[in-house]
Amino acid sequence: MLATCARTGLKFEAASKRVRNHPLVSEILTRANARGCYQDVAAVCAEISAQGITELDIAAAMLEAAFDGGVVAARVRRVEYHAAKLDRREMRRQAYRSEADAELEDEQNAREGLYSHAY
Repeated sequence: MLATCARTGLKFEAASKRVRNHPLVSEILTRANARGCYQDVAAVCAEISAQGITELDIAAAMLEAAFDGGVVAARVRRVEYHAAKLDRREMRRQAYRSEADAELEDEQNAREGLYSHAY
């Protein structure tokens, strides 16, 4: 039975009427979902459909390139997220240390009699 991929518009032979996407497209989308770059690959699927590409080899190459680029982009996003998280954590630590140091300094100055209200 001849079917049309809902994502890309590619025509392929399907075992049943229920198959909506080409098996290669489904496999790449599944891998992309697992690696955090689903949106990148889905955008290329829409581009393939919009351009009317009908050759599987060209579509597969575009999808693989989007997957590879999306994996790299997802990795960069994760690194940037964790770097920002570490920066926020360090800023909180420094703020806490600053408050704790100020309280300790006030306490020491009060013991030494440097403040008039400590008498």
